[in-house]
Amino acid sequence: MARVLKAAIACSVIFVGLTLGSATAFAASPSSGSIQVWLTPSFTGHGGKILITGAIADYGITKGKKSGKVVLRKGTITVNLSQFNTAMNNVNPTINPTNCSTSFTTTAPVPIVSGTGAYTGITGSFTLNAQYAAILPKSKSGSCNTSNSAEPLTQYASIIGSGSVTLP
Repeated sequence: MARVLKAAIACSVIFVGLTLGSATAFAASPSSGSIQVWLTPSFTGHGGKILITGAIADYGITKGKKSGKVVLRKGTITVNLSQFNTAMNNVNPTINPTNCSTSFTTTAPVPIVSGTGAYTGITGSFTLNAQYAAILPKSKSGSCNTSNSAEPLTQYASIIGSGSVTLP
């Protein structure tokens, strides 16, 4: 279970890691105001997909586990994930021993550190909400297999957020 949660956390962090870069084909120039952040984490640890709507309309991929970088079509945005990482690392989900299901939700603020390209000089922050659920396999003894080598039978993760940005 610890490995599953750490993978979910890593995926979430990677997914959350916002280096907002490249611009969408249909997006106008970035502006200041409210944003919504939509992340789809990767369970392989190779980054996830990100979509930003509102004052910024862009999409791309996430990179980095500690300092979050999101590579978008118009540039990148780097964020400070320390509070989000702490919140994810302190999650203590309950496992239903009858059916081995588990889930958790956590929320934390994420300040924007810097940007490149169209996002040079960006400031602001947003709050991310991570949700994770899984059904774990059972061990030979019939108990829930929470070992680091246990692969979940199925799992779900979502990270969404909102906040505001200012661009020069």
